[in-house]
Amino acid sequence: MVRTYYLHEPISWLADAGIDVVVASLVMHYIEDWQPVLAEFRRVLRPTGRLVFSTHHPFCDFVLLDRPDYFTVEQIGDQWSHSGVYYPVRFWRRPLSVIVSDLVAAGFVVEQLAEPRPTSWEGFTERDRERLSTQPWFLFVVARAVEPR
Repeated sequence: MVRTYYLHEPISWLADAGIDVVVASLVMHYIEDWQPVLAEFRRVLRPTGRLVFSTHHPFCDFVLLDRPDYFTVEQIGDQWSHSGVYYPVRFWRRPLSVIVSDLVAAGFVVEQLAEPRPTSWEGFTERDRERLSTQPWFLFVVARAVEPR
């Protein structure tokens, strides 16, 4: 039997303080209320364990989608295409200050924030090269669980 797990549900099959690292690649921006998710990640991490995640860069979505207020936490609707087929997508944009304060409130300290650029330009169009080299598209975060007081 296959069981589907959702991030907004408790990770009941993991014990408290049982793992060293949680990795969430390009998933956090799909969660409306990520405080319970962050709390659950903190619960399953050993003291000083790490949460490593990537997300859309909040500034990129603010500029690219012409949002009126950078400091608003908001749901964004967009359309992505692949092979000529268009797909509607919805995700949440948070300003950097909310990302960091939510991590701190959940019992983490931010160790590293990275705004990566491609390491190779092979396969990119000139337009993509220009955009990816002049503005941040993704945000990578490494947060360490803080020892309980």
